Amino acid sequence: MKAIKAATGISNPKALYVYTAADWKWRLLKIVRRNQGRVADSIKEAMKDATLRCTKQEATNLVKTFVNKHFFDSVRISEEAILEDASDFLERELDIKILVNRQYDPKMRAARALPLKPAIYIEE
Repeated sequence: MKAIKAATGISNPKALYVYTAADWKWRLLKIVRRNQGRVADSIKEAMKDATLRCTKQEATNLVKTFVNKHFFDSVRISEEAILEDASDFLERELDIKILVNRQYDPKMRAARALPLKPAIYIEE
């Protein structure tokens, strides 16, 4: 928490909001995994999938991120459940209220969340 406080300049945070990746990003990651990290094949397949809520540019950027950071080697876990289970412990350790996947998102951080890489918003 010290590093987060130092990086953000927030000295007395009231709450830490944690946002996990949307389901469609996990589905896109699954497509990348199925295509063994081949970018062009993954994008082509993604554009045929009506359940993905993204533009071609978004899909391209995410596929490249998944491949470059080797996300496609990952398996899906229930990040939300894990974070909810750990929230009491984290609240005690960090001395801040932890809220997972709440609708409240004044800085639009949820859109930045990736599979296995949650986004955060710290409220002052």
